[in-house]
Amino acid sequence: MINGQKVVKVFCHEEKAKEEFDKINDALLEHSYKAHKFANVLMPILVALGNLQYVLIAVAGGVLMTIGYSNISIGLIVSFLQLSKIFSRPIGQISQQLNSVAMALAGSNRIFELMDEEPEKDDGYVTLVNAKYVDGVLTETKEKTGIWAWKHPHHDGRLEYVEVKGHIEMFNVDFAYEEGKTVLHDVSLYAKPRTKNCICWCNRSW
Repeated sequence: MINGQKVVKVFCHEEKAKEEFDKINDALLEHSYKAHKFANVLMPILVALGNLQYVLIAVAGGVLMTIGYSNISIGLIVSFLQLSKIFSRPIGQISQQLNSVAMALAGSNRIFELMDEEPEKDDGYVTLVNAKYVDGVLTETKEKTGIWAWKHPHHDGRLEYVEVKGHIEMFNVDFAYEEGKTVLHDVSLYAKPRTKNCICWCNRSW
């Protein structure tokens, strides 16, 4: 829509464009809210589980050493406690990066969808070209002569050039950008071929 602002304004598509943008924006808000909610809940849970594991190892080691297990010593318990921290730390780091990974996957999905889009096929064979008359025959030219023609190739290889002619006639035309606010009223206009016409009006309040 940024590249097509002129087209949007010419066809008075602003309100429809706003509605479509609001739908997309609301969907983004909902998905972002859920993503941040799960990301903010997951990290505290993993940290709590890591601390719970640390406490359980310390308590279990203390109980086993108290009841007389010969293989259990303070050094062994401290080693297990350090290993539990080393084990839980990468899990916590991964949980912090899950949000970034999800955003990267979503972005890559949009990129691959764009890359997989098939280009539009132009099956038309009649084109508009610059033309001029040579010995009374209409022919194609690269020069801007002010004469336009439809170039119509036929199946037998023959090319036909048809000069663009015509005029515009409007009778008793009313026009308004918004309902109830008429800009032009009862306008009649005749525009000749290859001419430029301009309509000017002044809106004064007395």
